[in-house]
Amino acid sequence: MKKAQIVIGLGFGDEGKGITTDFLAQQNPESVVIRFSGGQQAAHTVMIDGKKHIHSSFASGALRGLPSYFSEHCTIHPVFFTE
Repeated sequence: MKKAQIVIGLGFGDEGKGITTDFLAQQNPESVVIRFSGGQQAAHTVMIDGKKHIHSSFASGALRGLPSYFSEHCTIHPVFFTE
């Protein structure tokens, strides 16, 4: 049976959801990341090869090459994908 791991916060931000998702993605390289809500104001922190990356428009597993999906509750600003 497949296992689902869900990372949620209480809506306050700065809770470590991004780095927790990145840790789980590193431990489970065949995962899929689904971003349920949020927008370009987010700041997800991930660590790749000992380097800290902070991004907003991508799901936290994207830099590890994991498929990332966005729900209808996300707001996306296309210009942020080109920066």
